[in-house]
Amino acid sequence: MAPLSDTIGSPPGPAAQKELIKALHADNEPLQANRLYYLVPQSWWTQWAAYSNWDPTSSGGDAPGQIVTSDLLVDDEDATEYLLREGLREGSDFKVLGEAAWSKLVEWYGGGPTIRRIALAEGGGAYSKPEVLLELTLLKLVVHLQSDSATHKAKASGEYVLHMSKSASVHALLEKMVAIWALPGLDKVRLWDYYKKKRYTQLSDTSKSLMETNLMPAQDVLVEVQQADGSWRFSDVSNGDDASGGSMDLFDGVSGSSSSTAAATGHGHGGGGSGRGSSSRDEDRVVDSTKPALDGVVGLSNLGNTCFMNSMLQCLSNVPMLRARFLDDGYLVDLNEDNPLGANGELARSFAALLKLMWGGAATTVSPRNFKHVLGRFAPQFAGYGQQDSQELCNYVLDKLHEDTNRVRKKPYVETFEAKGTEPDVEIAREVTRRHKLRNDSYVADLFEGYFKSTVICPLCSKVSVTFDSFMSVAVPLQPEDTRRLSLTLRRYDGSFTVLRVTVPLAGAVKDLFTAVAVEARAVDPSAPALVPTSLVCAEVYGSKLHKLFSPQSKLELIHDSDVIVIWQVHLDGIDEAEADAAPLVLICPQRAPQRASPTGTGYGQVKFMGTPLAFAVSWTTSGEALYALVAAQLRGGQADAEAPPPHEAPDTAPLEEESNGISTGDDGAKWAS
Repeated sequence: MAPLSDTIGSPPGPAAQKELIKALHADNEPLQANRLYYLVPQSWWTQWAAYSNWDPTSSGGDAPGQIVTSDLLVDDEDATEYLLREGLREGSDFKVLGEAAWSKLVEWYGGGPTIRRIALAEGGGAYSKPEVLLELTLLKLVVHLQSDSATHKAKASGEYVLHMSKSASVHALLEKMVAIWALPGLDKVRLWDYYKKKRYTQLSDTSKSLMETNLMPAQDVLVEVQQADGSWRFSDVSNGDDASGGSMDLFDGVSGSSSSTAAATGHGHGGGGSGRGSSSRDEDRVVDSTKPALDGVVGLSNLGNTCFMNSMLQCLSNVPMLRARFLDDGYLVDLNEDNPLGANGELARSFAALLKLMWGGAATTVSPRNFKHVLGRFAPQFAGYGQQDSQELCNYVLDKLHEDTNRVRKKPYVETFEAKGTEPDVEIAREVTRRHKLRNDSYVADLFEGYFKSTVICPLCSKVSVTFDSFMSVAVPLQPEDTRRLSLTLRRYDGSFTVLRVTVPLAGAVKDLFTAVAVEARAVDPSAPALVPTSLVCAEVYGSKLHKLFSPQSKLELIHDSDVIVIWQVHLDGIDEAEADAAPLVLICPQRAPQRASPTGTGYGQVKFMGTPLAFAVSWTTSGEALYALVAAQLRGGQADAEAPPPHEAPDTAPLEEESNGISTGDDGAKWAS
């Protein structure tokens, strides 16, 4: 990471800047895997693009100032890395540049801190290319220490929160922790997957990337230091004892007995068969061993944002005939480990092992780690821990369960049956099914497969063609929503705050939001003065600063559900939009000293803002004295506790006087200087 650069060169003219940057950066150039990219605020880039006439739509303008990226970052004094705010989107909040273009812009304008992120290839398979995505969110790990040395324990008091790229190796993680905790050399330490603060497996291959180790966001890991006599406290293979001597809480799902291999290898109750390709390190895990009130009433832990997978698994596990087939090992007689279209039988085994944990009566919460690991190996598009489409996953799982248990060992060539439209549907379906089962014959197919009938009539010769296509699930369209709900804070002109939740059109504009706020505010407090929509101003607030100001014509799609939205009443009455565009708007962002140092200790500080920003309109003829009086009046009407969030009701402060400090009420109802 680099601090703010105050060194500013002598930039050429806007036209020359445009040509130089175009030679270094192309807007449509795809991301390259394992390459570093740099982020600049979209607002800065938009101003520079207008100044340099970057594209035909640019309108010209003033040169931008320094590239200050701090608004993109989480304001966390304890962070060891520069962390991006949640919900940021490319094109709306930031622009992605290559190293050469970033370096040239910083050379001309200065700025920082430098935010660099690596592009990683994710997903892909035999028939699809991996998708290259920018790693905006670093992997968060909670590091614990196991050492008999009092010195080490003193340095590593408590857990340590670390953020690293998923592309970093296990060796790099150990190297960093050795430096932070002043531990012995790398040959004296080793790392454990410490899932749920229980020893899960040793990460012995330190050349692997953190992504390859299947570590999840916010997961615990354990650094073990070699003992003075050269031995290790823990055996090389996890034996079910964690650092505190507790059980690993692994169960076979039937008897409830402790087992470190059954769920993963498929031996015994864990799935049966040879267990080819499985490993004890990838077992599903019982998180809560409390006996459930009813069989199957068991929750699945989220492994990142895998609720899409858990909901699908819960649905499949509650199909009685499918569940029974895998619980009683009936699927093993059909297990087809050599089917190139399957998953070597591994997905069927892991599905069976998971069902036995869920329906074994020995747990109320299960973590489906092995299933997720097997799924990611055979379907890289589901390898990460981000949100995916649940139906797409369901189709994939059903298809692999079908192929893993397909009774057809060698699939013959079968011609597609095409009917002429004169035969009864039942006869067509019977023939299609006969041919289909020559290649696809499994219990899963018997349960889930159906057929779509498709009829095509040639407009020239009137020939009729009838075909049947198989499916395992059907997507049913739902009526799309045409509205959405937004939460926001309203600050009236008198300084009172109200938290509102309003309904707005999905494809509406901010002026529609103003109308909804006026209606909702009236419903919440009928005794309060009515709001005029054209007297309102809307902005996104982040870190007690104005992050983004919206015009009445701005689309509501620019406002995310997670954004902190504040609406100010800047006039007592509304004014025409033309006048509103021309009228000056005063924005106040209270701040306090002292500044703090950056996480790297380089001395780069950020202004500490507090409270909620204030906004009000003035006239071009407002004098300096009157402006100060207006600011003071607005601050007096604000919240009493600057650190607290906006209150629901107005604070107990004296009302503003209509004729004080040379301020009078103008024709439009706003306060103007007299």
